[in-house]
Formats: sequence, structure tokens, C-alpha cells
Amino acid sequence: MRCRAREARHRRPAGLPRSGGGGQRLLVGEDRVEGLEDAVGGLLAGGFNGIRAGTCGSGGTTAAFPTRDGTFADTSASIDIDMNCGNAIVSVASGAAWRVEGQDRDGTGPKVDVDANSLGVRSRDDRNGLFDAINGRETWRITLPDSVPLDMNLSLNAGSSTIELGTATIEAIELDLNAGSTTMDLGAVRQLGSLDVGLNAGSLDLTLPNQSLRGTIEANAGAVRLCTPPGAALRLNTAESIVAAYDFENQGLVKSGSTWETPGFASAGVRIELDTRANAGSFTLNPEEGCDG
Repeated sequence: MRCRAREARHRRPAGLPRSGGGGQRLLVGEDRVEGLEDAVGGLLAGGFNGIRAGTCGSGGTTAAFPTRDGTFADTSASIDIDMNCGNAIVSVASGAAWRVEGQDRDGTGPKVDVDANSLGVRSRDDRNGLFDAINGRETWRITLPDSVPLDMNLSLNAGSSTIELGTATIEAIELDLNAGSTTMDLGAVRQLGSLDVGLNAGSLDLTLPNQSLRGTIEANAGAVRLCTPPGAALRLNTAESIVAAYDFENQGLVKSGSTWETPGFASAGVRIELDTRANAGSFTLNPEEGCDG
């Protein structure tokens, strides 16, 4: 059983178009507006701190829900996590076992669907969903195995999340983040097959592993901080956007058309190629403070 069809991914709020990209400065049409990149980037990052703190339930009384756990019997597993309003903590442990635990307002817990090769964890339909100002926030702590290759779909709405995948083997990971903040650490994974991220009105801190890979990160009214391993060669593809901010030039990348590239990319041992698209969004590459949230 697969938990959810791929085509259900990337649900954007009404009025937010799929973006293009930009250059190293704020772009308005064909003109570069000097000095505004920091202002736009700061507004985006600062504004989303407020979104993640106050748009969904304020907390209130919570109760622990019954723990669910088990072991995958198959040689790979599909993971589907769909949360509305809450805090998700996703980590890995050795072996083939999985575990779901946490708290919510009444101790009912999320809906959990599981079989030999899949795990689905979803907010229940009676939770009012995105921008729920009445119900308390859910907290989920989900532990996944590092000995079973994982195909992961995550949809996280109006809350905060931490995804630390340790030495897991990731066949593919897709993340939709809406009106929230996520820190995702892929720095130590054994394998990362593909990466697909959609960000709407939120913030993402992402750490990538020291291995060649291709992926897509799209930010609509969002702020992305991207940390890459030392020595990895980068090719970051963008497209002109009405309002987008990048700082790729400050990291030694050279621009050709709408692509920023590390000199000598074609002959590098580790090559990371990403489509980085922003619409009223910003990308910061290898910030001094890191990508730890």
C-alpha cells in the first residue's frame, strides 16, 4: 500500500503562483534594485517567525495519546506524514522499527495507517486544519528505522518541525511546508535519491549531504537557508522572478544566464544540482550561523 498518490503533493494556497527564480539581488522585472536584498530577505524571515508562532492553536491543556509502534517487514518503506497545526519531530534509530508518540488536546492521537511496507500518520479530520485558532497544537514524535530504505512524503501546515534523518537511506523525500517553519538535516544520510521541496509562507533550514544529487526547492513567500558540504560543487538553476533574493554570488558561484555554478562543476567529485525558485522569497547559501533553526 502506498500512503498517498504523488500528484496530491505541492498544494499551494490560492493566489500563490508557481515561481520562477532570480539573481543574487532583488529583481524587479529586468532591473536590479541595489541594496534592497537584505530588506526583503529580513522582512521574509522576520515575518515568518510571527506566522509560525501564532497562526494555529496556542497550546492549552494536552494529553499523551497511545503510542503506536511496529517493525517494517519489507525491504523498503513508504512514509507519509500529514500534520495540520502542531510540532513534528522526526528522527531515526537503528534497526527496522518505527514508533509514533506525542500529545494532543484530548489524547486521541493522529490517524495511523500501517502495513508491512508503509506508515501513514495524519491529523484527524475533526481537527480543523490550517490556521486552526481553537484547537491545541499537536506534538508528534516519530522515529523511523535507519536500516530500511525510505520513500518519504511530508505535508506540514501551520506549525514547526524538526527532521533529523541521521544515517537513513532516503530513496526520495518530498516536503510541502505551509505557514510554518522546518529544520531538515540530511547531512549524514547514507543516500539521498531525490529531493523535492515546496514552501509557502514559511521558513526552511536545510542541510544537504556530501554526495552528488539533484533536486528542487521552490519558495513562494518564503525564506530558505541552505547549507551544503565543504568542497561540493554547486549548480543552482533559477529563473527571473518579479521579487526574489539570492546571495549566491557571495559564495563564489559564477552566473551564466539564470544558473549559478561553482567553477569546475563538471569535473568535481561531488556535484549538487538544484532548481532554486523563489517568488517573493529568498535563498541564503551557507549562512555563518548555520542551518540549525
